[in-house]
Amino acid sequence: MSNKLVYIGGVAYWMTPEGSFTAVEMKDGVPVEHIVIKRR
Repeated sequence: MSNKLVYIGGVAYWMTPEGSFTAVEMKDGVPVEHIVIKRR
């Protein structure tokens, strides 16, 4: 499952699959999603 972009009070946040919210980094007006790669 991936992060969902949500707006709270006009501010963009990523809602993670765990249910927590993190601030969105904007680059040229476009939200940037950070991807974490886990190695085994």
